[in-house]
Amino acid sequence: MKKTLLGILEQAWLPFAVWLAAIAGMSALLLPRIGSIPASNTVFEQPGFLKVLASDQIVENILFAPHKVLQFALVHFHHDSILSMRLVSVLFAMLAISTFFLLMCNWTSRRVALLGTLLFASSSWMLHKARWAEPDVMYLYAIPFLLLAGLYLKQRKFDVLLPLTTLLAALCLYLPGLWIFVFMGTIYVLPELRQAWKRQYLKWRILWLASFVLPVLPLIYSLTTHPSQLRDWLGLPEASLLSASYVLERFSEIPRQLLLTGPEESIQWLHGTPVLDIASLALVILGAYYCFRERHNPMRNRLLIGIVTICIVFISLGGSVSLSILMPVIYIFATLGLGLLLQQWFHVFPRNPVARSVGLGLACLLVLAAITYQTTRYYIAWPKAETTKQIFNQ
Repeated sequence: MKKTLLGILEQAWLPFAVWLAAIAGMSALLLPRIGSIPASNTVFEQPGFLKVLASDQIVENILFAPHKVLQFALVHFHHDSILSMRLVSVLFAMLAISTFFLLMCNWTSRRVALLGTLLFASSSWMLHKARWAEPDVMYLYAIPFLLLAGLYLKQRKFDVLLPLTTLLAALCLYLPGLWIFVFMGTIYVLPELRQAWKRQYLKWRILWLASFVLPVLPLIYSLTTHPSQLRDWLGLPEASLLSASYVLERFSEIPRQLLLTGPEESIQWLHGTPVLDIASLALVILGAYYCFRERHNPMRNRLLIGIVTICIVFISLGGSVSLSILMPVIYIFATLGLGLLLQQWFHVFPRNPVARSVGLGLACLLVLAAITYQTTRYYIAWPKAETTKQIFNQ
């Protein structure tokens, strides 16, 4: 017994140490000066923040409920400072980063997954959403989590975690537009779900079923008693705005924000700077090329292309679905592009350790350049911009 326990500890200490180092790194990236960021009125007045929580009317605005419920719990126990509210967003950001890394470990090597995760975690978009008190940060974990859950189910991994996985998938239904991904994903893994159901004992089947039904009941009740939320939940705009010209205008804003000027709201972005830097953009293009041309994993490639298409459609409709839904997929393409870059380099130098080390070093420098630009823009350039100072001083 002692030898067995000792053997388990010897095998587990390294992954545990790596996980602690990852948590420390994410904390060092997401938490500095988070409590000193001035609070804007737009944060407190939005439907998903203290205005709803103070009146105990979450059911009247059920969208993004997991984020709101955590904030409500903190307010209820008298931890209603802006720091506490923003720590909820940090929690979801850490979940997004961890899920992204585990997903990429299944599609690329661990070193490529680590470099891609660093790109994703240090992007200005992630830093802002993670350190703000808005529930929009939930979009950053939803798509990677659903892909990872489907992948593990296909591989028959971690049957014991099926109730927890089902619970988190059910919570994704509280995000506008995510219903279509949960629905299509369920159809895609339906044979595996049936097999997993047959492998479970009766008590695990009951727990598994309850882990989906119970979290969804408040959503169903809220949408039926307050049907005005249904349009936002579906991700659709108001009927008066739904026109070809409006959709085309919204569609044209996506590449403009990603490649040219970024979002126009100064409280949300350093206006005049693109969301993607040059290095990340080059990797995204490589990753998209890899998915269109590579035949090694056609199902993954079709999934990613289909997800991007649906995300673009939702954003172009101009409803309640924001650009955040697209960001994890963009960095998935960037990670795949980085993997293609190293793969081609190692193909040219299959046995030369010096050349292979040089290639890996150049890839690390490319990622480091992107990280430096993104973090400098967020931590230095954005706070010193005159428009930002004017908004936060009002």
